[in-house]
Amino acid sequence: MSLRLVNSGPPARPLNTPRLLAEGRQSVIRRALKMGDQTTGSTKSLLVITGPPGSGKTPIVRELVASGFTGVAEPAREVIAEQRAIGGDGVYDKNPRLFLNLMLSRAVADFQRMCGAPGPVFFDRGIPDLIGYAELFGLDASDAANAAAVHRYNDLVFVLPSWPEIYVTDSERRMTFEAAKAFGERVRSIYVELGYAVVDVPRDTVVARARFILDTLGLIGDGSVAGTA
Repeated sequence: MSLRLVNSGPPARPLNTPRLLAEGRQSVIRRALKMGDQTTGSTKSLLVITGPPGSGKTPIVRELVASGFTGVAEPAREVIAEQRAIGGDGVYDKNPRLFLNLMLSRAVADFQRMCGAPGPVFFDRGIPDLIGYAELFGLDASDAANAAAVHRYNDLVFVLPSWPEIYVTDSERRMTFEAAKAFGERVRSIYVELGYAVVDVPRDTVVARARFILDTLGLIGDGSVAGTA
């Protein structure tokens, strides 16, 4: 099946962005895209997009979904919405431990549900992010660390930088920009420590960032995405 980016125009590299991938990185990418071929439930197709809060992850995942790919929502926002709706305690400002456990349960379930799925599946944060959340809340991170060790995504992880010009707070995102930046840096280091190959996504428009990710994965060619199954 071929998929085309919605309203993307001709295929192009991100605007005003230098080529970030040297030949050595291309070798890492080629190996990563073969990861999981020998397993029954391949995780080769499970790809994480992460970064600081407010760095633009969710719009990129939405753009990829609009383009026909599968996307998995960030557990934190879903858990918060569900708990607020029922007056539950499983939110960060009431019971951080319960909130963390609910996020971990959701993240593991999402991973297992998508394991072996054909074609790329883009996750708005992954299980390793929850190690960062545990540390942020001052909680034991061992459950998240154990889950991250058992449930591994594709070796490539796309990480967004902090971006003050687009950072906004809302009723649930109350971090200062400085705190969000520090959290993002810690999450990036967690993926590196776990042996993932980090690809830094440049600041650009949502469409250009989505193109960058697809181009890095070798999924853009002559304006179409082919062979994703």
